[in-house]
Parts: sequence; structure tokens; C-alpha cells
Amino acid sequence: MSTQIRRTARARSLATTATILALTVSGCASAAHRPRAEESSSPSASASDLGSVRVRYRYEDKIDGAKSRIDWEVITGRPHQVRYTITGGFNADGPAIGTYFVYDGRVLLTYQPDGNPKYYVTKHPAKADIPEGLVVAHPDSKAFARLCRKAQRRGEQTVLGRAAVSYTCAPTAVQKAQGAAVTLVVDAATGLVLRAGPLVVRQLQFNPPTTAATFATAIPDDHGYQPLRAFRVPRVGGGQLALHDYRGHPLVVITGDASGIRSLASRLAPLTNNGQAPPVIALLNAVPPDNWKGTLLNRDDTSALAATMSKQIRDLGIPTGIDFKGAAGQPISMPAGVAPGRTRPTAVGFVRSDGTLAEVLTGRASTAQLEHQVTRLR
Repeated sequence: MSTQIRRTARARSLATTATILALTVSGCASAAHRPRAEESSSPSASASDLGSVRVRYRYEDKIDGAKSRIDWEVITGRPHQVRYTITGGFNADGPAIGTYFVYDGRVLLTYQPDGNPKYYVTKHPAKADIPEGLVVAHPDSKAFARLCRKAQRRGEQTVLGRAAVSYTCAPTAVQKAQGAAVTLVVDAATGLVLRAGPLVVRQLQFNPPTTAATFATAIPDDHGYQPLRAFRVPRVGGGQLALHDYRGHPLVVITGDASGIRSLASRLAPLTNNGQAPPVIALLNAVPPDNWKGTLLNRDDTSALAATMSKQIRDLGIPTGIDFKGAAGQPISMPAGVAPGRTRPTAVGFVRSDGTLAEVLTGRASTAQLEHQVTRLR
């Protein structure tokens, strides 16, 4: 991944995050020919001819020797409509999972789960601030020339059930030093890019089902949070912790590692009558150690690992469940920007009595912000 892409990922601003797709794919071109975001070949303009399309992309690379991955989904509608969502990956410097942009042709809605505020609405945004959408590169287009220098056709193949054509491209100096072949694969019928070096299309659907909400640019009243799913997990100190035991009552749920939970629980104690009104519980985001020989698919292995972890963790002051890989707490941790396999930042969800999430904050929230959310639950 180029320095320009790394700098783009670190910025996390509206303009730079929205152009990750264009920059990522442009990384297959030489530095001399790589366009800046505002000078790109406007792949969205060509993509508008495809109508409604849903594409899931993945980009994998190494940054300073560490693996990096970004997954995202693009849905297009009538001309100029686009919904762009970061769906997964692992990259501490990249956009938070759950970040999304919706552009309806006039208004741009931006949601960043670790932002404050989380939502922004921009009327008539600058062209450089609009997500690029799909990438289309017909063999005789300028976009194709930028993506694949000195293209040599390799032949036809089938990708995701579609007839495709593959090309070998002249590598950049960095790619040549790594000894990696640069390949570009495009859909034969539409020119949609299916592979460009480390960029791969993983799912493709033409005319996907959409609703009015798909391209809606109004800030949702419920912030778009998913409700907590029913869970029953091992409890630190013995027994089990189940969401069902708190149904029908407002609830505050902290997710994270032991130190983060302990710190946030102490801050919430004076605001919640020492964790009783509303009740405060925690889900310890537990990652099995590398040398563990068991499997989470085996109940006995899981119970034994939970018992070992419970002995290693002293009382955190509130009921705490051991949440392996953060599965139960994901509706809270994901909007807070916690990447899969990670435990930071510490997140806290304010759950209404009907089980829906009123708000998600992180441990960086001020005491006033925490108190406001607690008051709203009562």
C-alpha cells in the first residue's frame, strides 16, 4: 500500500475516507500516472451505466511488515446514488468498521462510529468528497490505462459466475522489488473491475433489493444501532451472565478488556447508584491465547478456558461475562470502532428497556456525556 493510501487512512476525514476506493485501485498504477482523488478518472460516472449493483470488496496488504485488510460494500442506485460501507478488516490506522456514506445525488450523509457527532449531513458536497462508488475500466478507457500500464491480455476466466478477462500489468518499482505479478481482471460485459492487485471483489449482485432507507440521507432517530442479541456467557467468579435476566429494564453494558472495564465502571458508579439504577454489567472481550490448544466450538474446551480466565481476573466490581472474541458485545463494540480481534477502545452501550440501543460511547466520553445518557434511560 502506498504512502498516499496510508496517509489517507490515518486522516479519517470525510474527503479522504470517501476516496479510499479510488486511491486503493489507483495504487496499481505508477506514481507518475497515479491521479489525485480530485483528479481521478471519475469511475462513478461510468459505473452509473450499470444501474443498481451491490459489490463487496476486500483489500489486503502489508504496512511496515504488518498485515492490513479493509472490507467494504458499495451499493449503487439510479445515477449518482451510492451507499459505501466499511464492513470489516483490521487496520488500526484505517476507517472504523461501520463507517458509511450515503449520497443521493444532492446530499451526503456521513456516519463515523468513533466520531463526535457520529453523523454529518453535507448539502451539495464537493466532488472530491463524494464516495467513488464502483470502479469501471473498459479496455480502451483512461481508467484502464491508469490501472494497468502496458497491459497484456492473459485470457478469459469465470469470476463469481461472470465471464471475465484478465491482464498482466507493468509493476511499479515497489511491486517489482517485491517480485509480485500485477493482475487486473475486469467483467467482460460491463468493465467492472473484479481484481486489481491486492484488491478483490468478493460478492457481486446486479439489481439487488433496496428500500427507501438504502439511499436515505436523513439522520436516523435510532442512530442505526443494532439491538443486543440474547446471550448467555460464563461469568467471572462462576455461573453465567445472561441478557434475559435484565429484559424489561434499562441497562448499561460495558465492553472491552479488564482495565478498561474497571476504569469505566468506576466512573459510572456515582451516576448509577453504584451500578444498580440502571444496572451496569460488562462483557469482557476475551481472546484465546495463541498457545491454546482447544476450540471454541467445543463446550468443554470453552468452559475450561473460561474457568482459567476467571481465576486470572480479580473482581471488576460489576457482573462481568467472558465474551469470547467479543461476539455478544459486537453491537456495542462495532459502532465504537473496535476491530475484530481487538479489545480497545472500551465501549459502553446504553440499552433501553425494550432491548434497543439508545447510544454507544467510548471510554473517552466525558462525565457529562455519560450522565446525560444514564438520565435518558431512566
